[in-house]
Amino acid sequence: MQLAAQIALRYLEICCKRQTKNSEIKNAIAFLQKLPKTTNFAIHRIAAEYYNGLVNHDQEGADKIANLLVRN
Repeated sequence: MQLAAQIALRYLEICCKRQTKNSEIKNAIAFLQKLPKTTNFAIHRIAAEYYNGLVNHDQEGADKIANLLVRN
């Protein structure tokens, strides 16, 4: 499951860099949001919220998450 989560994150990163919009982006975000709530998947779930903010044009929310990650 860890590998699938990493692939989903990489896919989202590439789509955002290319400014690609498709339904698979939402599927990848939904997959990451459904990961177990354990420390093993914490960063994946946080990143999912970051990408969800970007996809939904919530730049302020995405920036808050990015700043939180940069500070720590």
